[in-house]
Amino acid sequence: MTKDSYLVPGLFLTPPFRGELEAMFPEKDAAFHHLGRYLFHPSNAVWRAVTSYHRSNLAGASRRVGIQIRVFQKKHPPRQVLEQLLSCVRGERCNTYYTRNSIMRLNICLNIQI
Repeated sequence: MTKDSYLVPGLFLTPPFRGELEAMFPEKDAAFHHLGRYLFHPSNAVWRAVTSYHRSNLAGASRRVGIQIRVFQKKHPPRQVLEQLLSCVRGERCNTYYTRNSIMRLNICLNIQI
């Protein structure tokens, strides 16, 4: 299942999922407890990987810019989409400065409608 919005509560309302979810989570609140615990309290191995990545790639940065990628038409494989994105970011020099103008050029480069 691919979805780009939060949908856990809706799964309890979907007949095909209801029986299995009720068996796994007799109390609906437990579903959110377990999901939250999994997402917000990762295992030690996962936490080590996250902190190691942060120290290596992000800790020394004076400025961070996040780019969210959503692919609605799956004509191109994910690797090709990533390569196109990185090419545009480098070509428009969005990784060295952040302005409204640079983001507009990035949108045009990626052929994104805003």
